[in-house]
Amino acid sequence: MNENSDISNIVERMRSDLNVTNIRSNVDIENRTFCFSLKDNEGKNLCIDNEHRDILQGFSCENSKLCKAVLIQDPTIKEPETVSDLEEQETSEETVKIVIEETEPVLKQEVTVKDTIIKIYESGEEKMLYINDKEYGPYEQVQIISNEKYWGLLLLYNGSWYVNINGKAKGPYAERPVVEFYGEDLGFSYIKDGKYYVNLSNEIYGPYDDLTEFDINNK
Repeated sequence: MNENSDISNIVERMRSDLNVTNIRSNVDIENRTFCFSLKDNEGKNLCIDNEHRDILQGFSCENSKLCKAVLIQDPTIKEPETVSDLEEQETSEETVKIVIEETEPVLKQEVTVKDTIIKIYESGEEKMLYINDKEYGPYEQVQIISNEKYWGLLLLYNGSWYVNINGKAKGPYAERPVVEFYGEDLGFSYIKDGKYYVNLSNEIYGPYDDLTEFDINNK
């Protein structure tokens, strides 16, 4: 970062190219780091920092000096709810003090595929996902599909479904996709406009009236 010139140039670029009206920044001149969290004229959440010079979708500065990655495309970061250790509930006769204990996240599943370690933690109804110690979520549902070579994820976020195959995210989908192995390849099927499609090795097959029409040996 070249003193303040980089920051000024970046701010000017965001304002002119994206018509940005809302910019929040975390700038640390001493440590030469900066991070901007903003919304463009289409309402998309964007982020840029001194490590990521391009405008990136699906990132947020939060309280750090760097953009924080989110697994799905263009999400809205959900801030964790804070619950005080002691809440007061007033009744008509007296004030009753209720102690609310914060629940610790519980490890529900752990899968290792080659050099990738995937973990699912549950805290109440929320599910957090860790891929090689990088945190994503919270999600309403998370499913892992894997073998010794490939891994896939089925995610429910804010009422929409997303699929991630070996780190490549697809979605959103209104109806729940099916992630499964087709022979040796991992793919998924989904419904669009009342028709069935199959995404296999990043190739789309369909539309089909019924998935029985899809034949892996005659793609």
